[in-house]
Amino acid sequence: MRNMEHCTKDNRNDSATKTKVMDSTLDSLLGPSEVGRTAEDPKSTAIIYLEKHGILRLMQKLVYEIALFQPDDPIQYMIDHVENIRDRID
Repeated sequence: MRNMEHCTKDNRNDSATKTKVMDSTLDSLLGPSEVGRTAEDPKSTAIIYLEKHGILRLMQKLVYEIALFQPDDPIQYMIDHVENIRDRID
């Protein structure tokens, strides 16, 4: 597996793009928010949580790598990747 850390041309660091992707994903999960971004807004709460724990970045990286490498078993690829991260943290 190639290391993808060198890929800087993509838009992962573009804050506006990240927000659009998160909004689209959360809209599909929670429905569009009719409330502004307040503490009570479920979408804002979800975004804060995902950013705090690095989940959005992890998922973006996994999707990017799966699309690039096209492993035979993408679910197992994600499991292995997350377990590897967990093992390094423990």
